[in-house]
Amino acid sequence: MGSAFYWLVAALVIGGVAGSPIRALLPGYVEGVAHAPPSFTSLLLSIQLAVGGLFALAGGALADRLSRRAIVLLGIPSAIPGALLFSTTEPWVLVLLAVAWGVLTGFQSSGGQSFLLGSVDRARTGTATALYFLTTTLSGAAGAWVGGIVADQFGFAWVAFGGAVLALTGVATGARFLPDLGSDSTRASGAPTVGYRQVLGLPGMWAILMLRFLPTVAWGIASLVIPLYLYRLAGNATVPGTYALVSLVVASAGQLATGRVIDRGARARGSAVAEAPSGTVPNPLRRLVLVISGALLMAAASTGFAMADVAALMVTGTGWTTMAWALSTTMPPLMRAVSPLDAHGRVVGVTHLTWSAAMLTGTTVGGMLVPLDPVAPIIAATTCLALSAVVAARFAR
Repeated sequence: MGSAFYWLVAALVIGGVAGSPIRALLPGYVEGVAHAPPSFTSLLLSIQLAVGGLFALAGGALADRLSRRAIVLLGIPSAIPGALLFSTTEPWVLVLLAVAWGVLTGFQSSGGQSFLLGSVDRARTGTATALYFLTTTLSGAAGAWVGGIVADQFGFAWVAFGGAVLALTGVATGARFLPDLGSDSTRASGAPTVGYRQVLGLPGMWAILMLRFLPTVAWGIASLVIPLYLYRLAGNATVPGTYALVSLVVASAGQLATGRVIDRGARARGSAVAEAPSGTVPNPLRRLVLVISGALLMAAASTGFAMADVAALMVTGTGWTTMAWALSTTMPPLMRAVSPLDAHGRVVGVTHLTWSAAMLTGTTVGGMLVPLDPVAPIIAATTCLALSAVVAARFAR
């Protein structure tokens, strides 16, 4: 991993610290300052997620045609419209800012992962992916914590100001230090550009999209209901907070371990991973996806039997989080393996759109099923993961 990767991470960490307080503090701001119901917060977050997924497609196409560096720089200031949500109480302005927030986060996601794939060797993609996700997650946690303190001490306006300043700092960092890797197309020796129709026809692409969609639907459900059930069982907010911290630490270790396993396979003497041509997913990576998918299914199924005990639910929930993050770590190596060089941006874009649609589906379904029966969301999530395990088994053949 060279300096290009580390400067990418540095720029995104700054942007992550700037943008992370938005999701954490927006519900309180909408209800306490804008005097709008929680459903309006849900609408704003849904708009951001949906628009971000759609513009990841545009960002992926532009990364292929123009410059991955340029798309990263367009996405880093996504915290600016997000932070400006705290500067107004007008509903129509909030909606417009949520749209702008979504546009730029779409560029950040597709540009960042496309740049990631172009800035590291194939044999180090696993560890680089783990570090990419881990540093952005940890910076997000730190930013949310600091943002909460700032909001309590100085008000939401200072959160907006600080987020905007940090976002601009991230842009300046990227503009100064990120090298221009060019577009994927210009690095593909004059090969014709691959469109989204061709991307969807790549061998193994639909399996990868299903492996992204089904577990993410399940994760959307789990991330909603497990903290809620822990709060109900314990009767306080400390237990869900402790669960979030413990699962973050354990899942982070799981991500790093998964990345090292992927890279160890790529460097192994005689391994098919390092020498596999574009469009071919190596068998060791397929088998790893199957193992993780099976473990993820078992973690979800066991959660259904742990809902009456705080400790048991924390253990199974942490296992679920760890396996979900491990599966996410395999996605960039899978995308790199399945696609030719001039399609990396588009493959990232369509995969991020799939993730966005899955998160929207999961959180919506979870919210609808909780009032019906506490176990119903877990059953729905386990069903999704069972289907995903079937896809993984067929993919591993």
